[in-house]
Amino acid sequence: PFVGARRTPCGSLRRGRICRSEPYVEAFQERLWSYPSRFDCLFCHNQAASYVLGLKTHQLNGDFTYPSTGRTDNQLRTFAHLGLLNPAPSEEAIPALLKSVSINNTRVPVQHRMRSWIDSNCSQCHRPDGFCPSYDARFSTPLDAQNLINNFVKFRDLPGSELYQRDNSLGPIKMPPLAKNLVHEVAMANLRQWIASPLEVLSVNLYQDTRHLAVRFNSHLDPETAVIPVNYSLNQGATISEAVLSSEPDTVILGVSSLTPNQSYLLTVNGVQDTAPSANTIWPRSGINFNAQFSPAVTSPRLANVATRLQAGRNDNVLISGFIVRGGPLKRVIIRGIGPSLVSRGVANALADPILELHDNAGGLIARNDNWTENTNQQEIMDSGLAPTSPSESVILMRLPAGGSGVSYTAVLRGANETTGVGLVEVYDLDRGLGSSILNVSTRGAIQTGENVLIAGTIVAGPGSQKVIIRAIGPSLTIPRKLLDPTLELRDGNGALIRANDNWRTGGQEAEIIATTVPPTSDAESAIVYDLPANGANYTAIVRGVKETTGIAVVEVYALN
Repeated sequence: PFVGARRTPCGSLRRGRICRSEPYVEAFQERLWSYPSRFDCLFCHNQAASYVLGLKTHQLNGDFTYPSTGRTDNQLRTFAHLGLLNPAPSEEAIPALLKSVSINNTRVPVQHRMRSWIDSNCSQCHRPDGFCPSYDARFSTPLDAQNLINNFVKFRDLPGSELYQRDNSLGPIKMPPLAKNLVHEVAMANLRQWIASPLEVLSVNLYQDTRHLAVRFNSHLDPETAVIPVNYSLNQGATISEAVLSSEPDTVILGVSSLTPNQSYLLTVNGVQDTAPSANTIWPRSGINFNAQFSPAVTSPRLANVATRLQAGRNDNVLISGFIVRGGPLKRVIIRGIGPSLVSRGVANALADPILELHDNAGGLIARNDNWTENTNQQEIMDSGLAPTSPSESVILMRLPAGGSGVSYTAVLRGANETTGVGLVEVYDLDRGLGSSILNVSTRGAIQTGENVLIAGTIVAGPGSQKVIIRAIGPSLTIPRKLLDPTLELRDGNGALIRANDNWRTGGQEAEIIATTVPPTSDAESAIVYDLPANGANYTAIVRGVKETTGIAVVEVYALN
């Protein structure tokens, strides 16, 4: 282990002189130490900070276990009892005093941890009358008055957040500029989480009458912060009198002054937190525009889930799944890359460590994930009820633009370190049947034999039935090693065969398939048109090669009505 460093002779500590140690290596670590001059020390030990950088009251306001006695007590209370504080705070005053926390304390909200760290590391210079008064880093200054938010720390914008860029650097822009040779990785991870700010409002609708609003968030809500009326405000003179949690853990009901139906309003939210162990706080002054309307009833069926299982190989043989969302303006989806948990379903050779990518219709990378627990919106994933059972599996949960004519996206699943195995890509619609819809799913992969055929599944939710066309494409693909004669089967949730097809012009559905306007271009390809009963029923399409032939093929499921 590292034990120390040999100092380089540097003479007197004159203005501007920095003494550096020689690197000293023992076992496996190397450290380079910088010794600031007296002038450099005064950069932080400055007049605005009263020269002495000692502990502050809010840093002592917490429990501490004293080794000599084994007793745990509040440090301010202990120091007051020993006569070390003048004036000493009263017993009644201590609970109301400010209290900062360690950056390592994962039991308190992310925002609280980060503001405490910024106070400890930045407030000597970043304060009024300090060397850098551009923002006020002091913990005692209310967040709204610090000039941090949307200036030095920007919502979901790491490149534009100067605080992160400088604190995460060891180059010329590093902060602090002196005596820094390591990045505080724990603090930077916390700052990334704060900037990501995953908690947000999804929708606002009238509830029961014009004097109540249902505000739905994207995650379960902390029951204390969610029911504080002053955490919410409306424009146009509308007022809020109460806030209560609904039976849905992600929704709060606001009592408001009577709103004008169909009129546009702005709801601003502050201070509300989710239920993560280290809670995420909604971004300060988060606003959402809404029309004063009741939430529409779900009257039509939809594809609530589309999924594909296949052997995920290397290069062109990775599992590629495309889907289209139509409507607008946004579609909230969760995409899962599953591998290790397939073993419990009896799948041999499951992909041990899947990596999931999401691309736009131009091929640009939108998001990438290896292990789902590393996502900044981990709590949102858990609250969706669709968190994978293995931490090695992958998830992307986000809201995607959805145009009136449909916007296409592509999910790519491959194994970490070029590993191969059977993998599963799933796309779930999280919007409860409102707004835009998932119109189509299309998956390409290498079809082999046995378990390594191409399997596509879908869940149909809502009332009535969903008419679909399912296609198995091979000969018309313009790629090498394509499957020359695909066959297609449609099965229900119990595995019973509903319908099968080899060549789409045979089987009695030729005219119906042509009427969909998307018939296959090769007579050797397969297609089935069918009305799938809804109410959460699930269905499976299986594509394999005739006479156990193999090759690359595509399975597609289109919603027709």
